[in-house]
Amino acid sequence: MTSANAPIAMREALTLPSLGINPQFITFTHVTMESDKYICVRETSPQNSLVIVDMSMPMQPLRRPITADSALMNPNARILALKGFFFLYLPVYDFTIPSFSFIFIIISFYHFYSHIVSFPLLRYIPHL
Repeated sequence: MTSANAPIAMREALTLPSLGINPQFITFTHVTMESDKYICVRETSPQNSLVIVDMSMPMQPLRRPITADSALMNPNARILALKGFFFLYLPVYDFTIPSFSFIFIIISFYHFYSHIVSFPLLRYIPHL
């Protein structure tokens, strides 16, 4: 199949190392991408931090000193959900609030979480 007949066209938008992200953190366990709008990278060395790349402004990544097992950005709102300690804490932050304070926290065991695309809310599957 020639590239003209391919079902999708791919192009490289950016490389994460060009944004100052260490290549050792570009793995399945450190990078999350809920949509084509945001990329979240957890860096664990030399200190824990979260790098959020807004693909509309990829050369201005946002770095925060955050410790989490995983991070997801809502594709329609500037809302961040963090998978926390032993699948027990699920804090949700709103970047539009100047103090970067959490808007709510779920304290429950869960296995899966994702943003509901139409709303700045989350769905999670509790551990039964």
